Amino acid sequence: MAGMVRSLFLLTIFLVCSALVHNLEYDPDKIPLRLEGGIQNDSKIYPSQRFSVYYRIYYHGDISLTQEDLPLLNIAEMKKIGGVQVSEGEEGAYHYQEFVQVYEKNKEGKIQVGASHVKGIAKLENRERNVEVELPAKTITVLPFPEIGKPPAFNGAIGPQSMQVSLEGSSSVGEGDLMQLKIAVSSPEHPSTIHYPDIACQSGFSGFYQIGEFSSHVESSGSSVTFGVDVRPLSASVTEIAPIQYVYFNPRNQQYEKLISKAIPIQVKPIQEPLEEVKELAIETDWKNYLSGAQEEEERLNSDLQSSEKAQNDEKLGDIYFKLREYPFAAYHYYKHSLQHPEGEKKLEQVLAKLQVKKIEMGSTNRPWVFYLGLCGLLFSVIFILCKKKSFAVMGGVLTAALLILSCVQYYQRPLVGLLVEAAVMHQMPDERSPYVRELPLKEGEGVQILGIDKGRSWVKIKTGVGKVGYVPIEKVRAL
Repeated sequence: MAGMVRSLFLLTIFLVCSALVHNLEYDPDKIPLRLEGGIQNDSKIYPSQRFSVYYRIYYHGDISLTQEDLPLLNIAEMKKIGGVQVSEGEEGAYHYQEFVQVYEKNKEGKIQVGASHVKGIAKLENRERNVEVELPAKTITVLPFPEIGKPPAFNGAIGPQSMQVSLEGSSSVGEGDLMQLKIAVSSPEHPSTIHYPDIACQSGFSGFYQIGEFSSHVESSGSSVTFGVDVRPLSASVTEIAPIQYVYFNPRNQQYEKLISKAIPIQVKPIQEPLEEVKELAIETDWKNYLSGAQEEEERLNSDLQSSEKAQNDEKLGDIYFKLREYPFAAYHYYKHSLQHPEGEKKLEQVLAKLQVKKIEMGSTNRPWVFYLGLCGLLFSVIFILCKKKSFAVMGGVLTAALLILSCVQYYQRPLVGLLVEAAVMHQMPDERSPYVRELPLKEGEGVQILGIDKGRSWVKIKTGVGKVGYVPIEKVRAL
């Protein structure tokens, strides 16, 4: 009896110990393989905001991986920023391997990402065991920017960002003289969202300055972009470069924030004495009426004039606009004058230097060579007729007609060249709401090729010197 009790006691101890060993082996804190993944910090995502996704594979013991399916590291609908960053570390009894990928998506919307799997073989004492972990499918949502509190000047910039504004050169200038502002914007986390702050729409600039464009004055360095903007004070009453505002959205606190630069004191000297030619055109003594008078004079001079007479008056109008510091209009008339009078190119080069643009290659304005060849053919046909060689005369006549038709086609299919009299942003379609062809506007005085006019006759389709095609408002271009 005592022996039976003893056997039962030992059996009980054995079963308890086996259960304890089993529980230790499957302790959830010591699972051989674990997988974590998702968006780092579980942050909200907005258009063009950079964010990181990650995976962590935890190992406990000796494990050999046989399969890794990690779709978060290869999302085709998003733009990758750099490659996958891999690191290792220790956390408690586990060794882990971490994978991080940075993404950016320009548009709002939802993206479905499939389930993640990791498989391997865990070696437990004298035996092997297949292990597998899985993460469910995930949905990544790119939210639209909040409408509540969105400032009108917001253009998609994401912060935090910083801005510094400085003036290049002297702070003492004359009315209409060129000054250049340097606007340096920095965004270590989201440099691709840096945009030019459109100062022409900001308080203290419209009506006080003639604002140029900045396409030829952009410098990028790492996480910073510097915009060089040409401005010309219109009046001696201007005493400062007004504070410039820059608006961005901060995803950390989900608020719109505004940067405001300090005002820069300047001194603008008045024009001492208006020139006699300008006085004759002025209806009153203010700048705008001078310009209005010049435009009326242009219409009057060009009416009922022959081409040679117009060319002479183009030179005079160019001189008037030059003295009014309306350099794009001066360049337009100097171009037209130089087409008939190449000796007038010196004035054209002078105004182009003011505008800081290259000269447009106009090409020949004369009839193509086949035109003159056709005239020669016509002359020979007449000679053959006089010499009573009708067969040669007929052949010569046919050849002459073909050459003259070809010359007309070549002449009228020449590219139509235009000049921008105002800085303009190119749109993909003839609509103000259409996306930009490029963020930077075209410079005033820049030459373009005119491809056509839209049906509403309010937009012109153009092609730039670097091959970009788009639409600009018709009033900003003049055909040469």
